[in-house]
Amino acid sequence: MKNSLQLKISLDNSKPEVWRRIVINNTLSMSSLHQVIQSVMQWDNSHLHRFIVNDKMFVPELTGLSDNEENYSEMIINDLLKEKGDTLTYEYDFGDSWYHTLEVESVLPPLRGEVQAELTGGANGCPPEDCGGIPGYEYLKTVLTNPKHPEYGIMREWLCMEDDEKFDPTEIVLDPDYLAEGLSNLE
Repeated sequence: MKNSLQLKISLDNSKPEVWRRIVINNTLSMSSLHQVIQSVMQWDNSHLHRFIVNDKMFVPELTGLSDNEENYSEMIINDLLKEKGDTLTYEYDFGDSWYHTLEVESVLPPLRGEVQAELTGGANGCPPEDCGGIPGYEYLKTVLTNPKHPEYGIMREWLCMEDDEKFDPTEIVLDPDYLAEGLSNLE
């Protein structure tokens, strides 16, 4: 049955918690769910990813690295998330290991018209790519909140920060074009 799901996407172990709330049609592909997560979290989609449910891994292509992986290319969201309280894990970037918990908060009527997914809420900025996972992000926050830290300038340069730009980990910076692209052309 076609419905939409209100999902909370939480970046595990982030403090303060980084999260986004989306509403998405449950008949969309798992590939579309991946695309939406990338967009709302502002990831660059430059690393491998997988969905995990009860120790079973769902991947876009079988790698042969594990006996408990399944190709999700023919799956839809409703195959893994059906009702309120259902959860799954989304891992992005196997080096930094950004684990996200997706939880169904409610089942709603389907979205209408061209809209297949929408961002409805969230808190706190997402960490930058390749900063070393949660431990690296915590270190980055320590450095960037202390102008006297010996790595302060290096980190600002690495992040391409302007001279007058302040680092605020609570600020959600969403590129509207990237977000629009990620929430359109969904299958």
